[in-house]
Amino acid sequence: MYQIGSRYSIYRRKAFAQQNLGYLYRQKGELAQSEAYFLSAIATFEKIKQKDATILSNIAVTYSTLGNFTKSQE
Repeated sequence: MYQIGSRYSIYRRKAFAQQNLGYLYRQKGELAQSEAYFLSAIATFEKIKQKDATILSNIAVTYSTLGNFTKSQE
């Protein structure tokens, strides 16, 4: 049981770290790098069958900033 919980915790921390990097790159104006980190965070959360509204919101803002309004609404 501990091993499963530990793996779950590692994936969550990894996803949040990726999200933070995505946010920082967006703040720097490096939107392609930002998008890549947000997509990585989403993929990491999918490994543990979870979603995080903050990550989804952040990638939507990034797409909107890029002018990709259709993708920002997905």
